[in-house]
Amino acid sequence: MTGLEKIIEQILMDAQTKAQENISQAKAQADSILAEARLQAQNQAESIRKKSALDMENYKKSAASANDLYRRTEVLKAKQEVISQIIRAAYENVCNREPDSYFAMLETLLGKNVQALDGILYLSEKDLMRMPEGFADRVSEIAKSVGGTLTVSPTGKAIENGFVLVYGGVEDNCSIKALFDAKRDEMQDVVNEILYRREA
Repeated sequence: MTGLEKIIEQILMDAQTKAQENISQAKAQADSILAEARLQAQNQAESIRKKSALDMENYKKSAASANDLYRRTEVLKAKQEVISQIIRAAYENVCNREPDSYFAMLETLLGKNVQALDGILYLSEKDLMRMPEGFADRVSEIAKSVGGTLTVSPTGKAIENGFVLVYGGVEDNCSIKALFDAKRDEMQDVVNEILYRREA
C-alpha cells in the first residue's frame, strides 16, 4: 500500500469515525428532543385533563344552579297563581253575597269612609236595582253620626260593585274592586303566610 493510499484510507476512517460521532450526537439530540416533547405533551395533556375536569365540574354546578333557579321560579309562579286564585275567589265571594249581607257590608265600609261633609253616594246600576228597603235611610244616619249628610244618587255609577262617595266634586272610590286592588299586596302576604308558613 502506497503512502497516498494510506493517507486516503486514514481520511476515510477519520470521516467514518466523525460520521459515526455525528450520527450518535444527532441520535442523542433526537432522543432528548423526543423525550422533552413527550414530557411537554404529557404535561399539556394533564393540564387539558385538569382543565376539562374543572370545566365539567363548573358546568355541572352551573347546570344544577340553573336547574334549581328554574325549579324555584316555577314553584314561585305556581304559588303566585294559587294566591291569585284565592284572592279572586274571595273577591267573587264578597261580590256575590246575598243582598242583605252585601249591603250590610257596604254600610260597614261606609262607616269607615264617611266624612263630616255634604255628599252623594253612588252605587252601580246593578246594586241600585237590588238595594234593600231602608238602605238610603241608614246611609243618611251613618253620615249624620259624623256630622255630615249623604244621599244615595238615583243614577248609577260605572263601577262593578261597592260605592263612590262624592264630596264637593272630589270622588272617593270605595268599590270592592278598588279596595281589593289597594290591598292586594297585603292580602298576598297574608295568604302566602297562611299557605306556606310550614316551609320555613
